[in-house]
Amino acid sequence: MTEVQKKTTVTVGPLTLGTGIPKLCIPVVGATEVTFLANLHAAIQAEPDLIELRIDTLHQGDPEEVLRQAAKAASDIPLLLTCRSQRDGGEGSPETYADLLFHLLHLNPGFSLIDLEISAGEPVFTRLRQAATDRGIPVIGSWHSFSGTPDADEILRRYTCIEAWGASVAKVALMPHCAEDVDRLCSCARQASALLRIPLIAISMGPLGARTRTDCEQIGSCMTFASAGTESAPGQMPAAAVREALRKRHDKLTEKG
Repeated sequence: MTEVQKKTTVTVGPLTLGTGIPKLCIPVVGATEVTFLANLHAAIQAEPDLIELRIDTLHQGDPEEVLRQAAKAASDIPLLLTCRSQRDGGEGSPETYADLLFHLLHLNPGFSLIDLEISAGEPVFTRLRQAATDRGIPVIGSWHSFSGTPDADEILRRYTCIEAWGASVAKVALMPHCAEDVDRLCSCARQASALLRIPLIAISMGPLGARTRTDCEQIGSCMTFASAGTESAPGQMPAAAVREALRKRHDKLTEKG
């Protein structure tokens, strides 16, 4: 790509991703149904823009029933369905990944957005993406690396791959080993934000990458993830602190603009 693309936005319930203050999402995890739903209620109390349901962490309980209860409890808060596989640092089995998500997409008990990993491969990703599209559910195409932060060309290649495979939002989350790794992801996110047609998410995990969770607007990221007491990934910060940081940074950018 050699020229700036016309940007799209993604509407999810009352939210529009890709414009305004970056949206705050709280992930919910839990090995049992009781724990999962207790963490869900804690997330709701924190008043996020979205809630991510990490069903890969649910080892005892019925995912369908948990999703139904989550949809009822969350009311008008949009729900992001995620089954993070072991390929991308989660707990879900790569062997059952596609079948589980196809099943839940067919039932769709109340979620508004779905995360699909490009590490599943293009054929699986494309089939799942089409199933979501047929049901009017936007897709976050994601790629996670807990081993490190690759070079700039590889990061940009992943972003463009996610867009080419038809996702509505492109997410890249990487583990830094030094400050330069964080700088590189931020630089790539700004480049990708200018070049891609779809909104993006950029996260540098762990304490080193903390600024990518609050400086989202400066690097072109449309969403950030924060905790309501239980982290789902290294470096997640408390939701209240992240919300305040997002608001202050937005106000400063608006004043400059």
